Amino acid sequence: MQNPKWKFEDPLWKMENQKWKLEHQKWNFIVPLWKIKASKMEEQYQRLHTETTIQRRMMKKE
Repeated sequence: MQNPKWKFEDPLWKMENQKWKLEHQKWNFIVPLWKIKASKMEEQYQRLHTETTIQRRMMKKE
């Protein structure tokens, strides 16, 4: 069984790990923004959809 500590002492591995962590933080920031945007777009679509449905019903009644 190898000593698992070697990984953390390897400078190359440390660099890779740091890069990966930064990348991860970036995505943790970007993804929620996308989710917010998507939910807002969904809201707008729903509103538009209900408005057009109401208009169609009004036109049918006339």
